[in-house]
Amino acid sequence: MTTHEVTVRPRYWSVGKLLFWLIAVAGLVVVLMRLGLGIRAVSNMDNTFAWAYWNGVKLTAVALGAGAFTVCGAVHIFNLKQFKPLVRPAILVGLLGYLTFIFILIMDLGRPERIWHMIIYWNHSSVLFEVGICVMLYTTVLVLEFAPVVFERLGWERAIHRLHKIHLPLIILGVVLSTLHQSSLGSLFMVMSGKVHPLWHSNMLPLFYFNSAIAAGLSMVLVVASLNAALYKQPLRLPLLASLAKALPWVLGLYLTLKFGELYLTGDLHYLMTGDTYSQLFWGEMIGGAALPMILLAIPAVRNRRAGIVVAGGLVLLATLLNRFDVGLVGWMRPAGAFYFPSLPEIIMGVGIPVLAMLVYDLVARYLPLFADEGQSHS
Repeated sequence: MTTHEVTVRPRYWSVGKLLFWLIAVAGLVVVLMRLGLGIRAVSNMDNTFAWAYWNGVKLTAVALGAGAFTVCGAVHIFNLKQFKPLVRPAILVGLLGYLTFIFILIMDLGRPERIWHMIIYWNHSSVLFEVGICVMLYTTVLVLEFAPVVFERLGWERAIHRLHKIHLPLIILGVVLSTLHQSSLGSLFMVMSGKVHPLWHSNMLPLFYFNSAIAAGLSMVLVVASLNAALYKQPLRLPLLASLAKALPWVLGLYLTLKFGELYLTGDLHYLMTGDTYSQLFWGEMIGGAALPMILLAIPAVRNRRAGIVVAGGLVLLATLLNRFDVGLVGWMRPAGAFYFPSLPEIIMGVGIPVLAMLVYDLVARYLPLFADEGQSHS
């Protein structure tokens, strides 16, 4: 039998939970409207803004899912076994983040029923092709990595044992695929030199996207672990979280150095001093979402407290959301000479699908052995 920490299951329904389900159902209703009536019926997208509000949501979701390959790589490749208790929740967050990305991506397509064409008709020169193939393969890897959680609940010991035999190759493949497509998302906007504001456009966008995804993924792992302790009565493991949080100042420091160094070398530093909306948003990213959490987590007294970890991690997550919207929407407005504001159905779906992902996480945490120590049943 597999032993694991018992998850306390408080009463499921509450006013807050009901509100979350109503938001999720409203998002699914908009999905049906989009599929039945077309994309123009539910969004303000046009030839100027072919990607809009949804784009920022899905790019954020996939960045927050980067904690899966980061933590799995640390545990299984670099043999940092002390972080094993964080692996399963990180994999689940990664899987839900990637499924959110895929779901909204399908809504973005003019002909969503042709999504399978990517598998048959290969366009080797397309960045989107690389992103699509890598996301598809990595999501498959995440499903296989998460499968033992379901199999343990069903008592399928033989299936768990078979998956365990290919576990390390899966982890390595997952790290490679995730690295490729996180950076490729940056490449996607790198080729749009005429669309993205100079503060966010860069030939280093692949590196920036990969770097910021690691920061966002680690922050998501820290915040989720803190919430698990509060919501599901799991051990907080504060020393473990503080040890993981030590890496964030280095990741954020590298990001700040590369970002400002690149602006200096390209001669674009003057855009920081304009005082317009774009410079304010950029400073908000850099100060509130990178410099401040870097300083906070570099202080032992802060990173050894739950509040310090949640606040610093939350700042990084908010900055990631802001950055993905700045690169994928706001930064397009000045070069385009136009303003974009999402429609109400667009907003509802953009909020409803991530809320649905959170509700799925809650159900898994309540009814599956999510907090079991990985590998107990086949050690």
